[in-house]
Amino acid sequence: MTTKTRPRTVSAARPAPRAIDPRIRERRVAVLRAKGRRRLRWMVGVIVLAALAAAAWAVTHSSLLDVERIRVTGTQQATPRQVRLAARVKPGDAILFIDTGAIARRVERVAWVDKARVERSLGGEVDIHVTERRPVAWVRRAPDRVALVDARGRVLADAAEPPPNLGELTGLGTVPEAGREVTPVMIADVLGNLPPALGLRTTRISVADDEVTLALRDAPEVRLGAPRDVAAKGRAALAVLASTAATPPRYIDVRVPGAPVAG
Repeated sequence: MTTKTRPRTVSAARPAPRAIDPRIRERRVAVLRAKGRRRLRWMVGVIVLAALAAAAWAVTHSSLLDVERIRVTGTQQATPRQVRLAARVKPGDAILFIDTGAIARRVERVAWVDKARVERSLGGEVDIHVTERRPVAWVRRAPDRVALVDARGRVLADAAEPPPNLGELTGLGTVPEAGREVTPVMIADVLGNLPPALGLRTTRISVADDEVTLALRDAPEVRLGAPRDVAAKGRAALAVLASTAATPPRYIDVRVPGAPVAG
């Protein structure tokens, strides 16, 4: 029996790996290290930002910066409770998030309030100081009720009796609720621009056909006409009143303030 011998396969010798240039190796290592440093800086930055955000949230929501006291000053006709309700600020609110301008605007919607100033302190105090409006006239709302009106035509409140030394408004439309303006709106121009010396003597301001007439205490009627140039017309009426004090006329017409007529 013959035994076949397989031919022996001789593998070719593998070439030895080529040596890397030391300069290239150093460059590769430097690039890897730079990438690692950038990644580390990015991770540190994220961690720092997260820590700052958490600290800021903790500070702003801390009870140490909550509203503790709400102080209202300047009220005489309006009540501090009305002002606080309008402000819509309560103890426990975050004082850093309070919008003082928005609070002032809300408080100024209270009928008696003309201006509101709001200040806050990190000690937890919110101070609301108000300047109130002043009634200058009244209008009959019902047989047993009158509405007080300020110089801008805003209804301030109702009263059982008209205050002394204030003039009555007649010829108006429906009397609105407190906090709104009377109509016609031109009446506000008369109330706001009438000279005080004449306003104090006025017992009634009548509006008819877009013309205004004043009834004066112990003095003649003053016909202003259209509610324009009210201040100039008022000064002209005062001048005529002074010059006719000995023999007062029945009326004074100042529709043209530069040429008043008395009759």
